[in-house]
Amino acid sequence: MPWPAAFKAGLWSVLFFAPEVGTIAGAAVMGKENFLRFKATVGRFFRRLGFGKKRTAGESNGDEGAPETDEERGSGKGSGKE
Repeated sequence: MPWPAAFKAGLWSVLFFAPEVGTIAGAAVMGKENFLRFKATVGRFFRRLGFGKKRTAGESNGDEGAPETDEERGSGKGSGKE
């Protein structure tokens, strides 16, 4: 392309860093509870594929605050909330 080198460098910088900025912004919008739930889900997926460390019953993975069942989430399915 016949564009100036400075413009090309700027364009490549934006394209390179835009996904990272979007990820950080998305994590901020999700909040801590949803971020921990997302992290636990991704971790289970990778552990199922054979990546990551298998945890024993006594170890903590830092997602104690993430609800695991519909009742804990309060989604309305079987939670008794009207």
